[in-house]
Amino acid sequence: MRMTGGKHKGRILYSPKNEKVRPTSDKVRESVFNILNIFEGCTFFDLFAGAGSVGLEAWSRGAKTVILIDSDIQLCRKNVQIFQNPSLKVIKGQLPHILKRVKGQGDFIFMDPPFTHPELTEKTLEMLALYPHLYAKDAIFIVQQSQFYKTIERNGYCLIKEKVYGLNRLLFYKRNSV
Repeated sequence: MRMTGGKHKGRILYSPKNEKVRPTSDKVRESVFNILNIFEGCTFFDLFAGAGSVGLEAWSRGAKTVILIDSDIQLCRKNVQIFQNPSLKVIKGQLPHILKRVKGQGDFIFMDPPFTHPELTEKTLEMLALYPHLYAKDAIFIVQQSQFYKTIERNGYCLIKEKVYGLNRLLFYKRNSV
């Protein structure tokens, strides 16, 4: 697993040695960031971070602060320690409930829950809707899910783009105006 862009392009990251963590592939990560317009100084949330490759990629491409959240942070922490940068924050907690205690406001919220638990996407988006202080007014929410799951309308969110890469479906949302 390697960084696909930014100031750390080509940097090798630690990969999982078991099937418990399913890291986002280099191709899918590169596609996400080709679609997003990551800007200097933005804040990026990587929910269900696993190895942390998506959040670290955002940081490499200019995000000022990256918040990586997962229930098992061992591999994520190992990758973050490579860079020893205080703007990379790892939080251990069960999503979506840990969101109640998160500080920060994301410009980009990426989530990649286990494909075996698609309900976590809905629960996390519902919880985020309850805590609007966690995201900027024009934040983009990116959901990575199995391409076999149907794209559904999500209450309070507007689908702005959808892409399929192999077994992965990427959905890009904005919050509906209130």
